[in-house]
Amino acid sequence: MKIEMTTLVKKAREYVEGVMSNSRSPMGMYLENDMIGIGIQCYEVGYNEAMRWRDVKEELPENEEIVQVKCHSNNETWYEQLRYLKAHNVWACDQTIGDKVVGWKPIE
Repeated sequence: MKIEMTTLVKKAREYVEGVMSNSRSPMGMYLENDMIGIGIQCYEVGYNEAMRWRDVKEELPENEEIVQVKCHSNNETWYEQLRYLKAHNVWACDQTIGDKVVGWKPIE
């Protein structure tokens, strides 16, 4: 998934302005544009990582974390928000859905 550049620049600028407001360096104004560029790259990497689908066979969410799940059964795919219960290795919902969950990602 690709994030809109305007949102990306805005988020990076907000972060950099927060960092720069704590800096009393005379070089601050010269570094701001460089830091915005780095901020954009870092934000995009983090965003892409958060938005990727995880395979339930390889990775499961933290206990009781509510996540977006992708379900598939009988040639049909649908999405739900479910809580994962680690102690019982089940998704908190109709118990039959567990076998149908094929992926998950954090809710952002």
